[in-house]
Amino acid sequence: MHALAKVLRFRQIYTSQQLGSVLNLAETKVPWSAQAVPIRGRPLLVGSDSPKFPEFLAPPREGFPFVYESAGDVSATTPEECASSMSKVINELLRKRDEGGVLFQGLPISTSEEFSRVVQNLGLKVSLYVGNAIRHQTNDFVYSASDQPPEWYIEAHNELAYTNYFPEKPPRPGAGGESVITDVRDILPRLDGDVVEKFRRLGIMYTHYVPTRTPGALAAKG
Repeated sequence: MHALAKVLRFRQIYTSQQLGSVLNLAETKVPWSAQAVPIRGRPLLVGSDSPKFPEFLAPPREGFPFVYESAGDVSATTPEECASSMSKVINELLRKRDEGGVLFQGLPISTSEEFSRVVQNLGLKVSLYVGNAIRHQTNDFVYSASDQPPEWYIEAHNELAYTNYFPEKPPRPGAGGESVITDVRDILPRLDGDVVEKFRRLGIMYTHYVPTRTPGALAAKG
């Protein structure tokens, strides 16, 4: 029931040609394991002991997230060429069509330095990460996903929701583990209308303290 075949649809293909090399990005679907991921009753997962908590992690729905992967031989493709094709997808989906997000996979990017080169050549405005998460910088504009213990769970959330400027590209997930992508546009209508109205009327203030001597930690108050 949870299986989702990895079938290429090829509704759209974006091509980058620089220095004689060609990179094709073809639309595909999220590869979903036939084994459902249990989440109810997990230790250290807030609310998981509630009988109303979902028993399994829901599979991706049709059309979210949009997924693009490399097609063909990419062994000679540079990070700059990857960025050129990726920027075309980003411009079409996120800027013109206002979609919620896009996931890239299968790119010849394996190091922090290569990922940094991709980010800096997307044609987007990049900024330093200023937040209260415990992480460390690995390269220019690249940070670790999290330096918290791996047994801790990070629930679905908006990146930098407490700032006026939102990042246009999510951080690269770490090796292994589970990275959940959520469409907030589907969640907002389900919230209690009175609660939403109160937040809009009064606003919100975050106060968070972490040990200043822990690597990557800082004290933040917003």
